[in-house]
Amino acid sequence: MTVVELALRLTDQPAWVAVETTDLDGTFEDLQLELGATLATLVRVQDLDDDALLTMERERSRYVGDGSVVFLGSADQLGRVATLAPHCWSLVGPDYWELESEPGLDVEERLAALREQTGLSDADVLASARAGTLSGDPLWAEWLALLGQGELLGQG
Repeated sequence: MTVVELALRLTDQPAWVAVETTDLDGTFEDLQLELGATLATLVRVQDLDDDALLTMERERSRYVGDGSVVFLGSADQLGRVATLAPHCWSLVGPDYWELESEPGLDVEERLAALREQTGLSDADVLASARAGTLSGDPLWAEWLALLGQGELLGQG
């Protein structure tokens, strides 16, 4: 269950939720799938110009009580909602969630850390894997996977 699903389930009435993310497309697709069975309007703020936000502000009563509303956007985009549609924004209240993108793994940095931690080289680990002398420690599985040699795990 994600934070949005949780926020919508914690209330016995329709909720207004804001989700800040840098991965707009991926998060939008994930939320569409997860909220499919929930009565919720998913508002992708980047798709709304200022006039559309002003219209939503004027017509907010048609959304209130008719299901949940989830605003999705970057910090700047959600700031536009707060500025141009303050009454809609006030319905969000504390249900503002920031989804951080996971930083990508720096493979070289992690391999360097493994080399330093164990005092072994990549060649040492590969030779041990081929000889079947590596233990079942997840460290070796990680190392082999980072080297693109995961198939060597358990060989020998």
